[in-house]
Amino acid sequence: MAPTDPQVHIPNPFGFDPVGALLAAIGHAVTAGVQSLGSWTFAHMTDALVATTQVRLDGWFDGPWRAMLAVAAVFAVPILLCGVVSEVLAGRPGGALRRGVVLPLLIGPLL
Repeated sequence: MAPTDPQVHIPNPFGFDPVGALLAAIGHAVTAGVQSLGSWTFAHMTDALVATTQVRLDGWFDGPWRAMLAVAAVFAVPILLCGVVSEVLAGRPGGALRRGVVLPLLIGPLL
C-alpha cells in the first residue's frame, strides 16, 4: 500500500472561492450569450418567414414555368400514350384505362 501524500492546508482569507466564482461568472456569460444569439436568430428567422410568404408567379417565373410545361408536354405525354397503346395492344383494356386515366388523376395533384 502506498503512503498517502501529506496535504497542506492553505487558509482562505477572503471567505469565498475566487476560482469557483470566476468560473461561475464565465459560465453565466457564455449561457447568456448563447441565449441572446438564439433569440436574435429566432426573431430574425420569424420576421423573414412572415415577410416573404407571398408567392409571386409573375415576371421572373414566367420563363421557367413555360419551360417546365414544354418539357412535360414533349416527354411525359408521349410516354403516357405509349403506355396506353401498349396495354391496348396487349389486350388489357383495364390496364389501359388505369394507366391512361386513373394514375394521371391520382398523380397529377401531387405534382
